[in-house]
Amino acid sequence: PEPRELKKILENKIFSEGNTNIRIDFWGFFENYLEGMPLKVNSNTGKAIANSTIETYNQTFQTLKKFESATGTVISFSTLSNKDYDYLKAFLEQKNKMAPNTIGKHIKNLKRVINAAREEGVTVSKDYKEKYWHVTNLPKSQEEKVFLNEKELNDLWELELKENPSHKKIRDIFLIGAWTGLRISDVLS
Repeated sequence: PEPRELKKILENKIFSEGNTNIRIDFWGFFENYLEGMPLKVNSNTGKAIANSTIETYNQTFQTLKKFESATGTVISFSTLSNKDYDYLKAFLEQKNKMAPNTIGKHIKNLKRVINAAREEGVTVSKDYKEKYWHVTNLPKSQEEKVFLNEKELNDLWELELKENPSHKKIRDIFLIGAWTGLRISDVLS
């Protein structure tokens, strides 16, 4: 570790009160970040971080692990660079065939973890330029906008599902969400 990272490690090991598990390396920090997410509050809503949000960060963690393993690129706060961004983006586009919005989600999550580390005093490479790591969000095309009309919803309601009660329950939950405009996470909570 760099001198500042070593100092932070020593401070946490020697002077912290019971919190000796803080790790400064990228993967350790990311794991601690994930573990702490259920305890955090969304600053926009004042509510706990949604499980779906936590799951996207878990997906980003796993995607970065695959990137590191497949390319041999070591992800580290001290070596982070704009070249890493380019390699990661190319890996996600070409090798994993991810859509631009999915890539943007992973980049956004990664940037939040990096910025959280910086806020906690972790030294991040001078080659990391936050503005270079842009997030792509493309509007959905007409072909991607999927919806059911009123007749299709009624046909689904009239569908006979007595033989499989779990399918009936799933259909009913789906229809509640469709008619009310609620997300599935809101319907189930």
